[in-house]
Amino acid sequence: MSTRREFIKTSCLACSAAILASVTLDSCVTRSLVTVIQTNKDELLVPVAKFTNDKGEQLTYLVVQTSTLPYSVSLYKIAEGYSALKLVCTHNHCDLNANKERLVCPCHGSEFDKAGKVLTGPANTNLVRYEVKEESGNITIYLKKILG
Repeated sequence: MSTRREFIKTSCLACSAAILASVTLDSCVTRSLVTVIQTNKDELLVPVAKFTNDKGEQLTYLVVQTSTLPYSVSLYKIAEGYSALKLVCTHNHCDLNANKERLVCPCHGSEFDKAGKVLTGPANTNLVRYEVKEESGNITIYLKKILG
């Protein structure tokens, strides 16, 4: 039978190991936070080169920020090209956390796929998805053109 002290010690070690593992695994995810300048109030211009990091590795997604938008936009590479999503949960308007395969709401646990579709509630509405066009080495995100 273990004592209370042994139980607490074991629990603390397990929690520390879990935190270390999550930080280590998260650092393996290929992503990048980029700040871009809006070309006008309706468009964001992201250079395709931003999908390659300093080590020459291809990134799977970017989190795009500007000084003028009150929210971030995720930009994922997908089979059809790119998917640009407003990083705000449709359940309670919390900012979402992006990772390699999905977006997660830290407030209530809703999850969305790279195309913005609800995977897990309580959210029951897909994310706002913007039209995206790639040309001349740039990706344009059209903030006024919302896809259904």
